[in-house]
Amino acid sequence: MLGVTVIKAYQSGHRPDLPYLTSNITDRLILSQTPRDVIYGEADGAPIVEAVHDVEWRVTVQAYGPDPMALLAPLSGVKHLPRATESLAPYRLHEVGRAQFVPEKIQTGWEPRASVRVICHGIHRESRPGEVAEATVPAINFEASP
Repeated sequence: MLGVTVIKAYQSGHRPDLPYLTSNITDRLILSQTPRDVIYGEADGAPIVEAVHDVEWRVTVQAYGPDPMALLAPLSGVKHLPRATESLAPYRLHEVGRAQFVPEKIQTGWEPRASVRVICHGIHRESRPGEVAEATVPAINFEASP
């Protein structure tokens, strides 16, 4: 979507060549405690119940390189370009915060960095093993009694 390498933050691995971005999910919020759908099924012969919720993920994106603010600039406009956000499917880009310049002292010098908060919406399926109870509906007679 942005044409630059993106890695997960805090992985203790080798840093890619500059420029690059890191992403870190900082929060997950279930938008409604009532599931949008409940799916009953089986897995390995055992019954499962799957709840489907609308969820919001808050993500911090940090840019590394000689001009980190320029790396984040396209994010503010892509929210309104459906074609640019197709690679996020099934998630939707809901909000892009204001990019901030946050240089960091690394060993003996300052490294330019920038950061922005991004909010994405989507659905989350949560499966749980369990017995599927069959519902029985009592016969209720709404006719007037004689």
